[in-house]
Amino acid sequence: MALVPTLDKPEAVGQKRRPFETPPGSARNSREDTVANHKSAEKRNRQRPKRRARNLLHLSTMRTFMKRLRAALGKGDVETAKETLPKAIHAVAKAASKGVIHRNTASRYFSRMTVAVAKAEKAA
Repeated sequence: MALVPTLDKPEAVGQKRRPFETPPGSARNSREDTVANHKSAEKRNRQRPKRRARNLLHLSTMRTFMKRLRAALGKGDVETAKETLPKAIHAVAKAASKGVIHRNTASRYFSRMTVAVAKAEKAA
């Protein structure tokens, strides 16, 4: 009986490791394990986690308000959707102004949210 290779094992496709996996003991792709050689690089390494945390805060807040708006529209609660729309737009605008998302992406979100609320309002 012949052995049938399965794709979930790396040996089945002739790989020694899974794609996008760093080899054991290798820290070449990890930013945390690199040693800075210049003062400016050391400073960037100090700033990077702070910036990332700040960016994630704005992104998470934006997503939360958009989820609340979608949930209200999904339930058919037009009043809550109308109340949530300005908050969601404000959160998206804030994320765009901070550079977390592109301004065209923000504009697209504004349009889609506004159209969705208007459509729900017209249907109700």
